[in-house]
Amino acid sequence: MCIRDRQWTPYLQRINQLLLEEKQARHEANIEKLVKICCEVVNLSFASKEYKYLREFIGLLVKKRGQVKKAIIEMVNLSMKQMMEIERNEKFLTLETLRGVAEGKLFLEAEYARCTKMYCEMLMENKDIEKAADIIQEVQIETYGSIEKKEKLDYLLYQVWIMLVKKDYVRTYILGKKIDPPHLNEKGLEDQKIKYYQLMILYYLHESMYLEIALAYKTIYDCLRDNAPIEEKLKIKQVAFENFVWFLLLAPYTNHKIDLLQIANNFYKRELEANPGLDFHIQAFLTNEVIPLYSPKLWDEIKNFEPFRKTEGIEHPEAHFDCLQKEIIHHNLKVVEMFYTRITLKRLAELCNVNPDLVETEIAEMVCNGRLRAKIDRILGIVDFRRQMQPHDYLNDWSFDIKTLLGLVEETCHLINREHVVHTKQLD
Repeated sequence: MCIRDRQWTPYLQRINQLLLEEKQARHEANIEKLVKICCEVVNLSFASKEYKYLREFIGLLVKKRGQVKKAIIEMVNLSMKQMMEIERNEKFLTLETLRGVAEGKLFLEAEYARCTKMYCEMLMENKDIEKAADIIQEVQIETYGSIEKKEKLDYLLYQVWIMLVKKDYVRTYILGKKIDPPHLNEKGLEDQKIKYYQLMILYYLHESMYLEIALAYKTIYDCLRDNAPIEEKLKIKQVAFENFVWFLLLAPYTNHKIDLLQIANNFYKRELEANPGLDFHIQAFLTNEVIPLYSPKLWDEIKNFEPFRKTEGIEHPEAHFDCLQKEIIHHNLKVVEMFYTRITLKRLAELCNVNPDLVETEIAEMVCNGRLRAKIDRILGIVDFRRQMQPHDYLNDWSFDIKTLLGLVEETCHLINREHVVHTKQLD
């Protein structure tokens, strides 16, 4: 096949000869020669820096009737390897061509995924986040059988990262669910495991899922502790433990939260000894005592910790401080519930060191969430912590009282009969 309508050059003359040889080898089904010729076309184009012709000839060779799959694979892989050294604009256009060639071909799924990732990386460097996200999210990498597990995980993590940059949190959640956390426990996947939880923490922060954030930081800390982290990761390890404790304290009151506080208290004693402030707050939440709430003093104690500073993902650290104060109030309300059946709002506000209106608001929230049983008489200003009796509760109480009464009657009759027998024998 001749090349027409072009300015004739030694490069095109050689390409013309190679295309004729390629046609002959294809008709003869000489696979080795065919692969060699196709690779020579690619090498010659790169050596001559004829990148425009390279893209055209790759597209031409791929569309040849009866073209061998091995020749296409070798051409694409060779192009991917050599284009790393060419200038940025040409590399971008070459990636577009290779993606078009590999798209829809099962035997090129790995090459298509890699080209797409490199293409999106260049788009991200150009700040074209929308286009990069739209392209990368269409790659169903988890279905590609020709790619190793570690590479799949890296690819999925890159997809999650781009969605976070785009602030598309719905797709972030969907992509994050494609990674099964237990599979990250395999040896050799420690970096991927840490990266996964770091990305999911950014999602959990947006959704204010503090318990999940605490569990993620706990996993990161355990991973670094068990795998002898290198020096640059020691700071990550320290911050991970601090954040584990703080976000656990920020989480709403549940049995799971209490269990995790017990785990932190029992299995991380050495870490808590090195952080007296964290140990103090854990002990305070585990005891059935009212925690003093002094907002200025509390802020001075915790303001240097990461959850209460403006960092990546934490845009409103003051919201975390407000949440911590709220959890302290909720803890105090749970403690008061244990020791009081009825208490005035004024006295309850004094115990919690807040104003009565705030106490009333927090009680209402806890009651709505099922974390507290209480009724407020707003006219008398009294909080009643007694559980509301249901009909079956009254019936159970009546049954218990009757059973107790009959037991006393039976015991009394027994004592009377015994005295009667003793008295009768004395008369005889």
